[in-house]
Amino acid sequence: AIRQTFRMDDRDSVEKWDTAVIAVWHAENARFRAAPQTYDFNIYYRAERSFDDELGRAVSSDIPRVVVTYLLMTTFVSLAIGKFNWVGARFLLGVGGVGSILLSIVVGYGLAMAFG
Repeated sequence: AIRQTFRMDDRDSVEKWDTAVIAVWHAENARFRAAPQTYDFNIYYRAERSFDDELGRAVSSDIPRVVVTYLLMTTFVSLAIGKFNWVGARFLLGVGGVGSILLSIVVGYGLAMAFG
């Protein structure tokens, strides 16, 4: 078994290099399989990227779900807590509570992005 690791810092060149290497290994594997079998071994290849790339993709795909969830939660809490009694202002209390939670999540994401 042979394992090769290449460390690259430029994200754009990593994506291009990753795609090119997979294409080359795919072509080599096809050429090897088309040749008469004189050796008893197989070629397996795999390319993987950093954890930061995968985490960024997962978080960015979850953002629309989080927004829809908080909109539904705000609507539900506002309707469940508030009886649209403007004298008691319970409706605004529900909206304020959900709004403070939403702002705390935005601040948390902002601090996490600021500190890396």
